Amino acid sequence: MTEWARDFKTILQLVRPRKSTDHASQMEAFYKDQADDYDHFRNKLLPAREDLFKMIEKWNPGPVWVDIGAGTGFNLECIDLKFFNEIYLVDLSSALLEIARKRKEKLTDKFTDKKIHLVHQDINDFDLQQKVDLITFSYSLTMIPDWFSAIDKAIKLLKPGGILAVADFHIPTQEPDNTTQVQKFFANCFWPSWFSWDGVHFSRDHVKYLKTHLDVVFYEQDVHELPYLPFSQVPYYLLIGRKK
Repeated sequence: MTEWARDFKTILQLVRPRKSTDHASQMEAFYKDQADDYDHFRNKLLPAREDLFKMIEKWNPGPVWVDIGAGTGFNLECIDLKFFNEIYLVDLSSALLEIARKRKEKLTDKFTDKKIHLVHQDINDFDLQQKVDLITFSYSLTMIPDWFSAIDKAIKLLKPGGILAVADFHIPTQEPDNTTQVQKFFANCFWPSWFSWDGVHFSRDHVKYLKTHLDVVFYEQDVHELPYLPFSQVPYYLLIGRKK
């Protein structure tokens, strides 16, 4: 199958009507038919995912990492695994976690000292006996209905001084040092409505809430051109903070 055909197949899944109102069932139905092509298309759709993880490395995270909304486990390939002894990939989609399982098998053959756990669970139900060093939301916070509880749970799981890192789409806020030109109608109205069709809910409150509850060490917002939509400008942000 050609690259364009694979992308077109995924796009058809993105515009397909959703029948289930239950969040877990909706996520499973949404991803089960696009799981095999998920990474191929998302690499074009999700800007700065790899940038976020390269930036995290500067703060020497580890040894325990929880990736929330981990999907296929692609983020394992975006960061140097030398920092970690134990990794938890948490996601509601069993279809995506099956891809993550295959990726895990390849990685654990290479990194025999790494414990990688696949967790099919909502973050608000997830818990650990130990406190963790790093928690990431890579384009997953906008897909969690009870997102403020998810942030609270993440902060609760962190050690004091632990890192919470987020990359996601959003409705941009006014920043005095931000010079990025944003198409205001599209940023405030069109893109939030467009993405909400697939259960991705833009908000300007995510950043406010994160900044209130963390000691922010890095924050940046920018725009990204969507695949096959020239001149589109979809706003996103990167935020890295420490538990107070």
